[in-house]
Amino acid sequence: MAQTNHERVGKGLSLLQSGLQPFLTRELQDAYGDNWRTKSKAILGDTRLNVSAEGIDVAALLVLLDREWKDLFSAKLGRAHRAIVNELIQVRNEWAHQTAFSN
Repeated sequence: MAQTNHERVGKGLSLLQSGLQPFLTRELQDAYGDNWRTKSKAILGDTRLNVSAEGIDVAALLVLLDREWKDLFSAKLGRAHRAIVNELIQVRNEWAHQTAFSN
């Protein structure tokens, strides 16, 4: 059976998560030390997103990137990268809410 666009986007988000997580984890650990998980949970406190011992959900990764942009990521990533992060947040939300994706 042919893969749907929704499945393709889901697979892309999964690949994004596996590629982005080591970078984000390293940067958070460098900035906050061993308390990086606690700090991350506090940053995400007003959301349903969470940071667990098993890993960080792709939505949480993107929100952490966006919310910590000024303090942690603006020195390493440019404005275009932030625009991409915000676009990815929107795509992930549409994917999670079963929005149809066209070719």
